[in-house]
Parts: sequence; C-alpha cells; structure tokens
Amino acid sequence: YIVCAGALQDKREDDAVRVVRMGLGMQEVVRRIATTEGIDIAVRIGVHTSRCTGGIIGTVRFHFDMWGNGVNGSVKMEETGVKFRVHISDTTHELVHTKFTLEPPRETPEEIREDTGIKLSYIVEKEKPGGHGEKAASRLGATLSSVGGSRGDLTIELVDASSGRSGGRASRERR
Repeated sequence: YIVCAGALQDKREDDAVRVVRMGLGMQEVVRRIATTEGIDIAVRIGVHTSRCTGGIIGTVRFHFDMWGNGVNGSVKMEETGVKFRVHISDTTHELVHTKFTLEPPRETPEEIREDTGIKLSYIVEKEKPGGHGEKAASRLGATLSSVGGSRGDLTIELVDASSGRSGGRASRERR
C-alpha cells in the first residue's frame, strides 16, 4: 500500500511527522495481532519525502496510480528496511528528526543513490517524549474482522477508536 500526504490543497507542515507516526502505529497493531493470534506476519515501512504524480490509468479497466521519485524512494526505503521498523530517507529526516529518536544514519547503496538521490537513511526507534503521538497511537485500534475459514485467511481492519471509522483493511492468507 502507498500513502501520500500533502498532495492536496490542505498541506500541513507536519505531514511527514504524521506519516512516520502512522507507520509506527501500524507496526504496533500488526505486532499485537501477530502475538495475540500466533501469526507469523511482519511489516516493513519506508517513508521518503519527494514529489510524485498521480492519475487514472488504463483504457479498459481504470485505476488510480502514483509514480515518480517520491514513490520510488519510498519503495526503496521499504525494500531495504527492517521488519517492524520504519525506514526513512534523508529528506524525511530533515522534517522529522526533532520528533523521533533515530538510529545512526546508514549510507544507501549506490544504485539507490543514483535512482532516487537518497544518500542517507535512518531507522526510526520511537517518538521522543513530549510529542502528541502517544494520544494518536492510543486511539488507533485494530479489529480482527475474520480469522479462520478453510484457507486460514486473516483480515486486519484499522479503526480510529474515537470515531469508529475504518482506516482501511489488509488481508493475507495464512500459510
């Protein structure tokens, strides 16, 4: 899944901080469900701040897609990340480093530097004390919509506990 923040007219100065917080919250929800249900599932999250383009593509079956350096950089951060961790680029680091505790920087492989311009990357450890992310994380809940079935499918639905609105679903077949 790809998340894009700040693409519309309602840009906020804290878009990058909010996306990293969301990534940390998603990691916690998946970790909790994996532990509770005994499921071997993990998530890697990559965040890169850059420009991207989005639009409707297709001539027979239409769908929305996004592409560009912002998408490519995020994918590279996810691919080279660590499970249950949020991996951020140097451009995201510039926007969030005062809000999160980070591991020391890592040099990115030459191929990634050439493709995306990302020179350094960081693993996010946690939000620094005093941030308001604790309240947001405590509001984020997860419900197991279905577990079981003949194939052992799992559906995770992210729900904002304060409003009860769904933030999306993720499905995976247990093997």
